[in-house]
Amino acid sequence: MKKYFLSILILIVANSSAINAQTTSRVLNKHDQKNNRKATHWFHQRKWANGLTLTPHESTNIKLFHEQYMSNQEVWDSAFSFLKNQPLSELVVGKYSILGDRVFATISEAPAREKDTTIWESHRQYIDIHYVIRGSDQIGITDSTQAKIIKPYTVDATHYTAAGKFYKSDPSIFFILFPTDLHKPNIKLNDNQLVKKLVIKVQVAESSIKQKKIQ
Repeated sequence: MKKYFLSILILIVANSSAINAQTTSRVLNKHDQKNNRKATHWFHQRKWANGLTLTPHESTNIKLFHEQYMSNQEVWDSAFSFLKNQPLSELVVGKYSILGDRVFATISEAPAREKDTTIWESHRQYIDIHYVIRGSDQIGITDSTQAKIIKPYTVDATHYTAAGKFYKSDPSIFFILFPTDLHKPNIKLNDNQLVKKLVIKVQVAESSIKQKKIQ
């Protein structure tokens, strides 16, 4: 008899735990959905742009963008101000300080490269804003589920072998690449034309980035 009641008790506890887990999951899903809607609304309002007419590429993680901007608005405003107000086509190749070591930019001008001569990379300390000033090329983007580390993290870069999607990059759009976005930039599109490019490094607000462990 005792074994019977013990079995019933175990069954009740198990069912209760399952129900509680399902309820918690539903609450979390609703919370995530609410946050996603909030981030999407914020993104399309474009107050973050402060008059910048360029648009981030559709690959942008809007939720992460919202979290990072709200956590560290000053660095983003300074980055977008540089992108909007500087005469980019006239700037010479080199490094430009925007907000000390929290935000800085580099201008490069070189032929785009073959796919098999470049490697995938990601960063921890900085978020990348990539913008082609003149010319066009491709940029590959993927996440850690499609990657294997070939060179461990050093000097704010980890290198990988990976598979991902490649997107056209030209002066009509810019890319925002978070630490969870593995990328392979500056890939030849059609010919070996010179590509003038701006990369802005924006310091990560650590509290809102969850790094994915790669086996």
